[in-house]
This record gives sequence, C-alpha cells and structure tokens, in this order.
Amino acid sequence: MKRYFISFFLFVALYVHAQVNQPVVVFNKQEPLDTCLLEVTYRLKMVTDTLDRDERVEDRIVLKIGKRVSRNFSYKIYYADSLGRALADRGAESIPGVKGTAFPEEVFYDKVNRRFQVFYRACTGMPIYTYEEPVSPIAWKLTSQQKEIAGYLCHEAIGNFRGRRYTTYFTMDVPFPEGPYKFVGLPGLILSLSDDHRDYVWECIGLKKGSPQDIIYRNSDPNNSEIVETDRKQLRKIVAQMYRDMVGIQSAIGQEVYVMGSDGKYHVAKSGDVPAAPYNPLEME
Repeated sequence: MKRYFISFFLFVALYVHAQVNQPVVVFNKQEPLDTCLLEVTYRLKMVTDTLDRDERVEDRIVLKIGKRVSRNFSYKIYYADSLGRALADRGAESIPGVKGTAFPEEVFYDKVNRRFQVFYRACTGMPIYTYEEPVSPIAWKLTSQQKEIAGYLCHEAIGNFRGRRYTTYFTMDVPFPEGPYKFVGLPGLILSLSDDHRDYVWECIGLKKGSPQDIIYRNSDPNNSEIVETDRKQLRKIVAQMYRDMVGIQSAIGQEVYVMGSDGKYHVAKSGDVPAAPYNPLEME
C-alpha cells in the first residue's frame, strides 16, 4: 500500500482553488507512430469553477499532425515529464510534480481506423487511465462569418459535441481537417474554438512545419505509475468521484492518505474528510 503525506492546509487549499494536480510520470519506452508534418500550438483557457467564470487557468496544447496519426497533448505535462526523466537519469531522489493546472487528456487520432485513444492523467497516487473510441462525427454548420487569425482567412462553423455548443474558426489554407482534442472533420485546420460559455477556449499561437526527425510517439512502460484500460463511460464516473471525494477514491484503489491536522500531527484521512472540488468537465455527457 502506498502512503501519501500531505499537510491538511495544503490539501484544503488545492481544493479551494479547484486544482487536482497531476504527478510527473517517468516513462521507460517511446513507441514511434508517425512523422510530424505540422505542429500546431494552442493557448487553452479553462474555467474550472462555474461559480467563478472570471477566474481561468491556462495551458499550452500541442497538436502534432502526421499522415496516419496525430497527437494532442498538454505542454505542461510534457515539460514536467521530460524534466522528471532527466532528474531520474541523474539519480534524483525526488521529482517535482506538474506545476499548476494542466489539461489532463492526451489524445491520439488514428486516421486510418477513425479512432481516438485517450490517456487521462489523474491525480497523484492514481493510475493513468486509457480508453479507445470511434470518432463521433460532429454536424458542423458553416456560417457566412469570416475573420483573420495568425495571418490566415478563417471561416466560422458551429456544432454540438457531448453537451456543449462550440463555435470554431478554421482555415482551408492549411489543408488538415483537424484541431485540438477530438475536434476533426472540417475542411481545414481549426485555429480557434470555444464553447458558448467560454469555459474552454483554444486559440492558435503557433504553426511549425514538421521534419523527418520529428517523430510522433506514444509513451509506455511508466516506472512510477501504471496504465489502466477502461472505457469513456467508466472513466467519467472515476473522474467525477475523484473531484467529489479524493480521499475516498484513493482508499478504494488501495492508497493511504495522511493529512496533517491543526495539532501538527499526521492522521489517516477518511472518505468525506475533505470537501468536494468544483468540477467542470469538457464532455458533459
């Protein structure tokens, strides 16, 4: 049984600010999947607490587009994992976690079989969850609206995806029918995307041509975590419980969490000891 020692005041602070921080994972293998043709970087702004939509957290999302496979991932997590790998190789005894709130889902798009594979980076002490699903086509409705983004003429489209209505701007000048997360199928690259509440807003901040040396790979064989296969429906339940009762779900998977009380001593935390964190998932259904 793994044990985690956390100051009670720090533990509560993480919840007050709606941050479920992900751990750094040191992977031992990288499986090459494709060669990158184009790298797109987005600034992602997220609302984690719907009662305070003025407060947003940011991440950088990188989309590496290949001929057969594309990879969409958080730069915060990528950077922290890369640093963790370097520190582990030097024999470091401790590795810092991911700084701030990061987008937890890494998405691989298999264009040949029209399928997504998702890796969800949960909180410290929990495994990485993965599932596969077929592409769910979005019935995009094109409008007459246009605007320029990053020097490209973009066209507006509106569509619904799993409980949210999205407005996107895509450019046919970059002939890749892709975008961040699971948003694919438009006749050009998505450069801007947001839901009606602007809880999730992606804006392109960089485009870079790939090269034969720029390999799209999938990490595997983590030495300080495990990868658990599940399905989308079950993962939604797990993540909702994680935000609702962190201690309870840690106990359910065999972890033991100790929190420091006001007396300065560590105590075993029990389910319900810590209030639920605000939860605003991208996919509402």
